[in-house]
Amino acid sequence: MTPTVGTGSTGHKLLTRRTFALYHFQMIDIFTFAVAAAIIRYAYGSYTQVNSLMKILLLTKKFPYPTKDGESIAVHSLSKQLLSLGAEVHLLSMNTTKHYTDVSAVRPHIGQYASVTTCPVDNKITVWAALQNLFSGESYHISRFALKSYSNELQKLLTTHKFDVVLLESVYLTPYIADIRAASKASVVMRAHNIEYEIWQRIANNSTNPLKKWYLGLQVGRLRAYEHSQLALLDGLITFTHRDMEKYCAAGYQGPELVSPIGINTEEYKYDLKLPQQETVAFIGSLDWQPNIEGLQWFLNKVWPLVIAARPQAECHIAGRNPSRAIMDISQAGVVIHGEVGDAQVYVRSHPISIVPLLSGSGMRVKILEAMALARCTVTTSVGAEGIDTSTMLVADDPATFASHIITVLVDKKQQKKLGRRAADYCARHYDARSNAESVFRFLKQIVAKHS
Repeated sequence: MTPTVGTGSTGHKLLTRRTFALYHFQMIDIFTFAVAAAIIRYAYGSYTQVNSLMKILLLTKKFPYPTKDGESIAVHSLSKQLLSLGAEVHLLSMNTTKHYTDVSAVRPHIGQYASVTTCPVDNKITVWAALQNLFSGESYHISRFALKSYSNELQKLLTTHKFDVVLLESVYLTPYIADIRAASKASVVMRAHNIEYEIWQRIANNSTNPLKKWYLGLQVGRLRAYEHSQLALLDGLITFTHRDMEKYCAAGYQGPELVSPIGINTEEYKYDLKLPQQETVAFIGSLDWQPNIEGLQWFLNKVWPLVIAARPQAECHIAGRNPSRAIMDISQAGVVIHGEVGDAQVYVRSHPISIVPLLSGSGMRVKILEAMALARCTVTTSVGAEGIDTSTMLVADDPATFASHIITVLVDKKQQKKLGRRAADYCARHYDARSNAESVFRFLKQIVAKHS
C-alpha cells in the first residue's frame, strides 16, 4: 500500500511532526558534521603546528663525523633524529687541524643535513699564543674558536636562509651570538655538553707543576666569567645532566631550560651476555683529550699495578684516536696499546670489563653509555659517573678501591653478567636517541612559538 498524507487537521499535525523530525535530524547531522570538521581541523592544525618544517642551523666546533668521540656521537645522533621528526637541519662546522675530516669522503654518512658548510681552523695550542693571551684579559680557550672566517660563513647562511633556531653545540660557539642577532630573528639555544670551566679547574687542581697550575688557574677564572656572562644572551639552554643545569641556574641563568641526556640508537648496539672468558679490561676514548690522558696516567701508575699483582694474567687494553708517541710507547706489564680501532663496538665486546678512570671532566660519558648498551660491566670514578645511575656500574675514586672492583668482577663472572644486563636494560629505557630527541624538538618548538 502506498502511504498517503491526509489534508485534514490530523494529517497537518502528522506532516508538521514529520517535517520537524526530519528538520531536527538534519540539524543534528549538520551539527555533528560541523563538530567533526572542527575537530579534524584542530587536530590537523595541531599536527602541522607540531610537525611543520622547522629550520635549524647547527653550529659545531669540530666536524661531527666520524663518530669517534662523545661530542661527535651526541651531535650526529641528535641531527639524524631531528630530521626524522620533521626538522630541516643545516650544519656549519669548524674543520680543525686537530680533528680534520675529509668531508667528501663521509658525505654518504651525513645525509641528514640539508646543507653542510665547513670552515678550516688551525686550533693548535702554541706556547707563543698562550703567552700572548696573558696580556689580553680574554679566555684563551674561547679565543681559539672566535674566528672571522667562521663569522663570515655564518653571516652568508643567515642571509640566505630564514632559520627558526640556531643551536650552539657548547659555549665555544657563543662568540657568534652577536652575528646571529644582527642578521636573523632565529632563537638562539645552547646545548652545553659540559660546564667547560669545571674541566680545566679539575685539571688545574690535579696538576703538580706549579707553573702549569698557576696558568690554568688564571684561565679557569677567565673561562668561568665568560661562560656565566653568556647565559643571559640565550633564548634556551639544554644540558645533559641535572647537575649541570643546577650549576648554570646557580650562576644566574633564568631562561627556558631542558635536561635531556645524550641519546644513542640502542638498536644498533647488539650485545651478547655470553661474555669473553679472558681476564681483560678495556679503555676507549680520545687519546688527545687532556682528561683522558690524565685519567689513564693515574690508572696505569696507581691502579693497574695493584690489579696485576693480584691477577698476573690480566690485561689492560687501551684504544682511541690521536694517541701521542708517549702513549704508543707505553711498556708495562699486561698493558696493550691499540691506538685507533676500526670498529669500537667489536673492540668493546671483545672485553668483559670497560674502564673509565676520569679525574676531571663534566657532562656525560658517551663511552659509558655505549658500554652499557653492549651489556659491559663498567668501572669508573665519581667524575666519570656524573649524570648516570650508579647502580649500573662500579664507582671508586681511590686506587685501592678501583683496583678491588676490577679484581672482583674479573673473577666473578656472575657479577659481570648481572651488572651488564642491568646496564643494558637501563640504557634502553633512559638513553634512547629517539625519545630524547623528541624532548629536544618539543623544547625548540616551544621557544620558537614564544618568540614568534
